[in-house]
Amino acid sequence: MCHKKFNFFLSFFTLTLGLFIYFALRPEHLIMFEWVQFLGLDNFVEYIRLLTKELKLSDFVIYNLPYALWSFSFVNFLIVIWDYNFSTNLKYYFLLLILLITLPEFLQYFKLINGTFDVYDLLTNLLFILCSIILNYNKIKF
Repeated sequence: MCHKKFNFFLSFFTLTLGLFIYFALRPEHLIMFEWVQFLGLDNFVEYIRLLTKELKLSDFVIYNLPYALWSFSFVNFLIVIWDYNFSTNLKYYFLLLILLITLPEFLQYFKLINGTFDVYDLLTNLLFILCSIILNYNKIKF
């Protein structure tokens, strides 16, 4: 049970850290900031941006890491929700996640959707998914 609580915390933490990086450091022209304004959180996000405006972080941290943290969080959460049982249903969710990560990147590569194809997004996301599986490997029932 303690391991489950830790994994729930870890999922929440990595999700929150990814959101924090997005709010604090990403350009404000993204659609997400329209949602922030719609939800009335613009003052809170502006405060976060003010506190972090002097941070000089790499493009990797700003552009690739948040997405990878979310992937880690989602996989870790799924593993716990399915009680570490790698059943057929969980395999379908993993497949869906891999599709949700890779498909937009390839659609961007072929200019079918707006955005910039980034091989680092693909590799980082897949690595963080693998890290979540490795973290839980001893408890997973295949």
